[in-house]
Amino acid sequence: MDPDTASLLAQLDADLEADTSLEAATPLLALAADYLTSTRSGEGPVSTWHSAQMIVDRLSTEMPKRGRPLAEVARRLATALLDDVNRLAHPMYIGHQVSAPLPAAVWTDALISAFNQSLAVREMSPSFTPLEHQVIAWMTDLVGWEEHAGGTMTSGGTEATFTALLAARARAIPNVWTHGMPSHGPVLICSEHTHYAVARAAGEMGLGLQRIVTIPANDHRMDIAALRAKLQQLHASHIKRDGRGGDRGVHRNGRVRRPQRNRRCLPRIPRCTRRSVVARGRGTRRRGTDVANATAPRRGHGARAPLPGTRTRHCCCRCPQGSCSCATRRS
Repeated sequence: MDPDTASLLAQLDADLEADTSLEAATPLLALAADYLTSTRSGEGPVSTWHSAQMIVDRLSTEMPKRGRPLAEVARRLATALLDDVNRLAHPMYIGHQVSAPLPAAVWTDALISAFNQSLAVREMSPSFTPLEHQVIAWMTDLVGWEEHAGGTMTSGGTEATFTALLAARARAIPNVWTHGMPSHGPVLICSEHTHYAVARAAGEMGLGLQRIVTIPANDHRMDIAALRAKLQQLHASHIKRDGRGGDRGVHRNGRVRRPQRNRRCLPRIPRCTRRSVVARGRGTRRRGTDVANATAPRRGHGARAPLPGTRTRHCCCRCPQGSCSCATRRS
């Protein structure tokens, strides 16, 4: 190792070692304590009166080439940033979007950051994963859910909404993780006053903004009558599309139904099979859409039946019309 690299690594080790003591952390802890004390007293404004450009000009400096002691960093924070923060613990703060953290959570956050356990897998958090399960069990018990109920911790309402909608999507379309969203997927019904996090989640999860169905509100609550009417309308349109419309639909198990590409090709035959028709007489082999030309409608029915002198049988490979290599042979 060259001398310059060795000297740099030695300096980094010394800086890291110096920051591990309680004495090094005291200036930063003192800033937090002073903020909580002064803010709760109601002194000063809730937010800053300085313009954004004034704050930008104050922070416009060259990137530091070397590290600084935590005491110097604390002084810099106090003069450059802390005077212009939103004081969430101020008595005049109206709770816009975020709330003031509890002092106990502020001090515990330093401990959590020091441990830095990953709850993604238990081997990376052998003691915190059981703790999370226990806390969730307490929460589900308070709600009144059954013992097998579960959950997870999120960073806030946006992540919680996104997680819940992903779970709902997986329940409605079990194979969505593998096959993606079908062309006629589910819809998301919400109030007209729903937070924009719902629309954002719908776009991020692939559902799309056009699949959001908003229900008008009555006195800031979802109108139940309008909700029932919309549900009936959606149910009727789903039956029309999925039953007789020949459009692509979705089974209850999430699998995508194939559309009827040619309405003349025996639409009333079960979808799990394919039929091929051979016309007797000239003995020509007919495939694909040519089959439709050998069929005629039954009287009083919308489906088409083979012409006299023809017979039908199942295709052994269930392939799409016109691409079967095992089409019925000449009679």
